[in-house]
Amino acid sequence: MPLIKYHKRSHEFKEDNSMNENVNQLLKLISKGTSPYHVAAEAEAQLQNAGFQKLEWDQHWELQKGQNYYVAPFRTALIAFRVNQDFTGDDQTRILSAHVDSPGLRIKAEAEYPYKSYRRLNAEGYGGFINHTWMDRPLGMSGVVIINDRTVGRPLTCYLDCRRPLFIVPNLSIHMSREINKGSELNLQVDLIPLAGLAMGQETEANTEANTEQSDYKEAYFIQFLAREISRSWGQEVNQEDIISYDLGLYVVQEGIICGMEGELLAAPRLDNLSSVQAAVSAMTDGDSRRSDGLDLIALFDHEEIGSLSKNGGAGNLLPFTLERIGSSLGLTRDAYLRTIAGGFLLSADAAHAVNPNRPEKYDPTSGIRLGDGVAVKCSSKQNYAGDAETWAILKILAENHAIPCRFTYIRSDIPGGGTLGPILSSALPMRSADIGIPLLAMHSAIETMSCSDQEHLCKFLKAFFSEPSRL
Repeated sequence: MPLIKYHKRSHEFKEDNSMNENVNQLLKLISKGTSPYHVAAEAEAQLQNAGFQKLEWDQHWELQKGQNYYVAPFRTALIAFRVNQDFTGDDQTRILSAHVDSPGLRIKAEAEYPYKSYRRLNAEGYGGFINHTWMDRPLGMSGVVIINDRTVGRPLTCYLDCRRPLFIVPNLSIHMSREINKGSELNLQVDLIPLAGLAMGQETEANTEANTEQSDYKEAYFIQFLAREISRSWGQEVNQEDIISYDLGLYVVQEGIICGMEGELLAAPRLDNLSSVQAAVSAMTDGDSRRSDGLDLIALFDHEEIGSLSKNGGAGNLLPFTLERIGSSLGLTRDAYLRTIAGGFLLSADAAHAVNPNRPEKYDPTSGIRLGDGVAVKCSSKQNYAGDAETWAILKILAENHAIPCRFTYIRSDIPGGGTLGPILSSALPMRSADIGIPLLAMHSAIETMSCSDQEHLCKFLKAFFSEPSRL
């Protein structure tokens, strides 16, 4: 592929003299989407810029043919849809899902966890991440803080992204752990506690006693820090007493970086699953991917990495509830609504495992997918991924018609693999369904690696999915 050059000041990548737009959009989402809240907010901003009209989740909807809409319930879930001009209810509904969350560390309530002069924070693991990849990396923090807005007498949700390195999870040196390179299990409650700074000169007798890991000494250094950060970002004074609660996570402070001798690779945090989120939003906002009939919809969910069992997750009633409201607003009878589901097509977009060339024996010997192979159609007879022979054939023909490389891929038979939104959603919405995504190396590492060309292929494939005029 042509050389992609990095322009440091603009944080943009250019392919020769023209913009590599799909890769640039993904890089911007990675930079801004440092928490599920911020991912959903950035997706919402892109939809607004494309002219989508916001609907309030708990209010009456009056939908019109030929219009674009979105709804953002609970701040970390978002559903956007297009009611195409010739929609009748007897045409095909097409749905594309992805998730906005990524594995990592989340800050607990009452997070101050000092040890002598060390200021630490109590944190918990979220999802199945590769623990040791989070060690010795500068970490930022983002999410939401809920404050008591005394001017109106109700809680106010403040989005917060500190946009700088704040914490680090220190490893033991090799001198103190001689076997560390042979592999050692990390304890989430002991080894992955973030160091937030030092309290030199502020020790008290209570927190400097010998052989005391944690005493009754309390210093509200974290709440004080949050109050300062909120005051600075919101431009108004917030006292620590005004902070009621928060939902904050840590993230690796690293922008996406183009690498490889020909600039063909992208190494970045949160590629699972922001690569799919950006491709889905791009497909929905692209005017050239619009067909004349049917309903086109993207659903971005939270909590996929921990099982999807929440009001924001794919295992709840959020999507069926929304689809039924759309049908009702467009005047569909109950029978007509159910027919739109029966004849629909669902794609779950989530990252796939690329063959690691250093450990190829960990992958299926005949269907392993590599970086640069294009779109992965994820297959499993055990239905770990949604799909069957008929849906896979439809997707292969769609890819061939649009000259998009794709490959059927299986997990090795003696390795369980992970789960996706595909089986969860298809069990609630009985329609043709399949799982797709781009191949990644080191999935659930603090830094994952992908091929730039695969993002281009995924974006092209999802646009074809929405634009195909004939029934899939």
